[in-house]
Amino acid sequence: MLEYQQQEFAESNGGGQELSYCFVFVCQPGRLEPQATLLSASLHKWVKCGSEIVAAIPASQPSSIVLSADTLSLFSDIGVRCVEIKNEVDPAYLIGNKIACLGVETDCDRTIFLDTDMICMREFHGDARLMGEFAAKTADVVTYGHVKENWQKVYKAVGIPMPDYTVTTSVSLEESLPYFNAGMIQVKDGLTFARVWGEC
Repeated sequence: MLEYQQQEFAESNGGGQELSYCFVFVCQPGRLEPQATLLSASLHKWVKCGSEIVAAIPASQPSSIVLSADTLSLFSDIGVRCVEIKNEVDPAYLIGNKIACLGVETDCDRTIFLDTDMICMREFHGDARLMGEFAAKTADVVTYGHVKENWQKVYKAVGIPMPDYTVTTSVSLEESLPYFNAGMIQVKDGLTFARVWGEC
């Protein structure tokens, strides 16, 4: 949930530049469609800074399956931009849709990918934690990486040294090498980030 308040941002940002945010999520018929409408409506109600809301529709969806008229009407009424995305990794690998979302073109300063099972519940005016190149929520639990050798293989594959710090998972409170939830990701340069992530 996005639970940031204007005063907190102003104090931590020193009254500096206000950023604009592109909120993007996957939307397709089935379970994700009603979740996407609720998420987009909550963002429309509570986001109080420069922003746009983007519903990313996977191109792999059969042309005979379309979003409902009610969904399209809501999106039109609240200014949600619908774009088609292509999963360049593998249509069967659904995380690839998230990667494609981050590559959506926007004039906003930051791109924020959100899973559709999220909802904005308070006013959002920006947050100092989103000023950097990348921000993400730590994983809820350790589902990968119990074996140190597996992490070593991953870092070796991308040619960077193992980090010398750990993070604490948000639910199980386990210590882990930097390990993040792919359901909420903010990047400054979405096009480059999506390309590099896809290549990895």
